[in-house]
Amino acid sequence: EEKISLINAELESSKIKTNQIAELEKKIEDLEIELQSARLNPEIQ
Repeated sequence: EEKISLINAELESSKIKTNQIAELEKKIEDLEIELQSARLNPEIQ
């Protein structure tokens, strides 16, 4: 019983980490796109 709740807690925390990683990957993609367009249009700075 205790093991099960421990496993559930682990699962929950790895789900949260997975979500955070997905959000970070999305942010990185957005930043890379910004970077590319900044390189293409340096006068916008």
